[in-house]
Amino acid sequence: MTGATDWFGTIGYSKESDEFNSLLKSIKLDLDTAEVREFKDSISYNFYKDGLSFTFINGILDSIDFFIKDRKFKSINDDLELPFEITKNFTGQKFVEKFGEPIEKGGGLNSKLDIWLRWNNLQVEIDEQNWDAAQTANWKSLTIFKD
Repeated sequence: MTGATDWFGTIGYSKESDEFNSLLKSIKLDLDTAEVREFKDSISYNFYKDGLSFTFINGILDSIDFFIKDRKFKSINDDLELPFEITKNFTGQKFVEKFGEPIEKGGGLNSKLDIWLRWNNLQVEIDEQNWDAAQTANWKSLTIFKD
């Protein structure tokens, strides 16, 4: 199992680093089995069946994505310890209770996008487009990064 410090502590390291490879080993993943997506400014290593994605910019880990509801990614394992003591059962309201008001937010019915909330080092997508219903809706993906 990996604690919040371990997840967050790997951001800023290369994929060759001991820190990153220790994390992969602790969650029983091998970078060679990831589906690699190359973009103009980044490379993502996607573990679709494990609900995880690691994004590197200029060879340095920039962010980690966790999924519980997505068209391509399966849900993360129930026993995977998430960063910041987040659980799979967190709702929009629970995130606000834990982290305070987001510094940015978007989505909703007018934009036809699921609601997203951003704090320092964390962004969450809520499985809802209606702001009134979002407080009781669960999250579907979250991303950790360093500001």
